[in-house]
Amino acid sequence: RIRAANGLRDRLFAVEEFDFPAPLVLPANALEDYAKKFPKSVVIGRSNAANPKGAQVLQREVVSATKIPPGSRLVFISMPRDRCVAPQLAEMRHDELLRLGKFGGWLVKRLAPRPVYFLLPGTIAKGPATALNSATCAWPLYVELCSDMVLLESDRWQKSSWARMDALMAVWAKTPMYVLPEKYSPAVALPDASPVPKTAEEDDAKASAASEPLSFAHEEPLTIGRPAEGLSN
Repeated sequence: RIRAANGLRDRLFAVEEFDFPAPLVLPANALEDYAKKFPKSVVIGRSNAANPKGAQVLQREVVSATKIPPGSRLVFISMPRDRCVAPQLAEMRHDELLRLGKFGGWLVKRLAPRPVYFLLPGTIAKGPATALNSATCAWPLYVELCSDMVLLESDRWQKSSWARMDALMAVWAKTPMYVLPEKYSPAVALPDASPVPKTAEEDDAKASAASEPLSFAHEEPLTIGRPAEGLSN
């Protein structure tokens, strides 16, 4: 049903048909603002913790996917974590928020005027345990909603069973995967560079993603452990 859907609204309707909650998303430009306004974060007793004020500002920007423009580009961000719906914004690492802010700013400019939203594992759902469990069951459908998956590269990502499961879900959904390296720097557009072909803002972003890839680099194999590796019996 969801793969036969025509557009974001139709896909979200398919998700809700199964009584799963619609995912919550975060505008990419909100993360860009965080990187600009909160370049440093000093939290006593917590190394590399998210800036508390900045995390609060980000939390206010989280919105249901049902309320965003239908032509929005949805990008799933795969992050290291010890459970499915985690980490919350206040629990995220400051350096990872900065990296996502740099990437989000570049992506917003690249795909303008199409709106860009990120699905972060820790903000995708909220509420009691039943709501979080329901979101966990809907994980393959959430990945299917997105036009791309970006892996937040680190040693911690490789060691995270849930992060490796994200990649498996992307393969199942035939969603293009990209790796965001730890030393990421946004690409610099040359003055005489050929522009990326643009599609209409209201067009289905998932259908047009092939003509607007996040990278033109050659595909490379990605080797990861099985999701169950490292788990205790």
